[in-house]
Amino acid sequence: MESTESAAPAERHAGWNELFFDLVVVAGAGQLAHLLHEGPEPADIALY
Repeated sequence: MESTESAAPAERHAGWNELFFDLVVVAGAGQLAHLLHEGPEPADIALY
């Protein structure tokens, strides 16, 4: 009987550029939430 190894894919690590762009997206979402906290106005959305 042969031993079967699980065909699990190799562990993948995020590169620095992927982490950087994730940080940019999170910061942008935070800024948008801050601008729209009081109430959405067209000027606030245009500022974003």
